[in-house]
Amino acid sequence: MADPNCPKCKGKGIITEKNGTVHTCWECLRKGTMDQHSKDLKDPGIKL
Repeated sequence: MADPNCPKCKGKGIITEKNGTVHTCWECLRKGTMDQHSKDLKDPGIKL
């Protein structure tokens, strides 16, 4: 998803601050290494 060598997010793409807030890793976003589309989609369980 993100750069696995990033020292801030360590490849997760999100950062949890000490106060508990969660945000996007701006370094990975700026570098363009984040993949916005997940390859592992969950089954929504919707039947047509």
